[in-house]
Amino acid sequence: MFDLYRHGFLTKRTTVCGYARSPKSDEDFKDQIRPYLKGRGTDGEMEAFLQLCLYRNGAYDSADDVEKVFDELKQIEAKLMCGKANRLFYFAIPPR
Repeated sequence: MFDLYRHGFLTKRTTVCGYARSPKSDEDFKDQIRPYLKGRGTDGEMEAFLQLCLYRNGAYDSADDVEKVFDELKQIEAKLMCGKANRLFYFAIPPR
């Protein structure tokens, strides 16, 4: 996703939302992924991309937890005047 951003294929209206069970702040999430971005672009590009990232936690099997995140994303999209939202979901969850 960072390479897509660097090459202009993601707009500044893009939001990258990490979701897992572990409680973590947005900054902790950014600190966790920052090493994977190092050396793949400039520090400025990396920090600009990280500004698009946020993290929320909740149970994988809780419709309420997931709905809270979806509601927040809808608010973010409205604030960014995204119009029709295009969402990509990638699920890498434990097999159980």
